[in-house]
Amino acid sequence: MTKTLSAHLRSRHEVANILRSSGIPTIEFRASIVIGSGSLSFEMIRALVQRLPVMICPRWVDVKAQPIAVEDVIAYLMEALELPVEHSSVFEIGGTDQVSYGEIMQEYARQRGLRRWMISVPVLTPRLSSLWLGLVTPIYARIGRKLIDSVRNPTLVRDPSALTIFSVKPKGLREAIERALHHEDQEFAKTRWSDALSSRGKSPSWGGVRVGTRLIDSRSVQVSVSAACAFAPVLRIGGSNGWYFANFLWWCRGFLDLLVGGVGLRRGRRDPDTLAAGMRLISGEWKPSSRTAK
Repeated sequence: MTKTLSAHLRSRHEVANILRSSGIPTIEFRASIVIGSGSLSFEMIRALVQRLPVMICPRWVDVKAQPIAVEDVIAYLMEALELPVEHSSVFEIGGTDQVSYGEIMQEYARQRGLRRWMISVPVLTPRLSSLWLGLVTPIYARIGRKLIDSVRNPTLVRDPSALTIFSVKPKGLREAIERALHHEDQEFAKTRWSDALSSRGKSPSWGGVRVGTRLIDSRSVQVSVSAACAFAPVLRIGGSNGWYFANFLWWCRGFLDLLVGGVGLRRGRRDPDTLAAGMRLISGEWKPSSRTAK
């Protein structure tokens, strides 16, 4: 997609050349940033936008790219299985939009309802940028440096032949991010306690799994009662029963709320045995020692 390549992009071309040199007909897809969970570039953008209300932007933020949805990449790969191959071919694939990395960040922030300010600092070197990434994102500085070396190169589709040979109709940036977030939220909704690391032997200190921007820790215990009986204490949480963990901390929170003019713990539960969306759980009857489920 560009003649002036970073070492990282050159290594990708090298792998393709090795495969082609085997004599076996090879289909090579060259893509810009892939929009979806697991894409290192997308995870970097997600982490920066989620964590930084004000972003110091080096020159590479203005570099043009042609992002493609991970669903479209998979669609190309699936069709490639059925494509008659007599000789090796290279296809450049991308979405319908040619945008800068800064514009990708802004679109992600818009869809997440985040207000972000971007301050351009062209003198920020790739090395400093990679160290900064190591501090504010899950990406190690060493990996970040190689990644930034790559994103300094424009990655735009120069040969659109893939659009005529394959039936794939790539999505634009807005829809690609929408789909990525949709799948992330679906994965979050479907996560069960058995998926958590805490259910498998030894686990890290926080004991959970990562789904997109969220860390989930689920634990379970078996009780010899019906599901309705087991769920009843959950329905009675708050009010005169209080909370079943860290009651004193919740009492302190209510006290601090009173100090700044709030209502503290003086809200009452509308119904002590039924929960409904939007219902407040804190009651003035709550005492810090009331923590046993009835």
